[in-house]
Amino acid sequence: WSRMASDVIDAKFKILMSKERVLEACVHLEERILQVSRWNVDKEQVDLASQLLVSQYNTLGMQKLQAGSHSEAKELLEKASSLADSALLFASRESRLRMKAISLNNLGCFYKSRRKWHSALRHLEKALRLELMLETSPGPAGTHLNLCVVL
Repeated sequence: WSRMASDVIDAKFKILMSKERVLEACVHLEERILQVSRWNVDKEQVDLASQLLVSQYNTLGMQKLQAGSHSEAKELLEKASSLADSALLFASRESRLRMKAISLNNLGCFYKSRRKWHSALRHLEKALRLELMLETSPGPAGTHLNLCVVL
């Protein structure tokens, strides 16, 4: 990631990540992406950095869910989903939709763990619809499996 998006991902982000201060690193990267997106930077680099950002929020959210920190998990997963909606962050429609599908799938898993079946089903169905629109899907099989557990 860092080599491919070197104009966006800076030393501060790398230091924070190396110190396992992931949430701080995400906040910094989000600010950095918004800052450099106004410059004449390769949009593909901004896209790659945005994919990394959404992935990190998703990973952190799922870690919080596994640790039982439900409100933090929900907040992080919703943040990932919200960022994945931003056409400003993603040059590629394909990568934006892929990240949105992953985020919705994770939110579906969150609601499943909270026994909120209707919310889980709604998020998983949206994720599946997006995955089926993609040329390179993150794996509709996983979303189908999550749907089976909910149903």
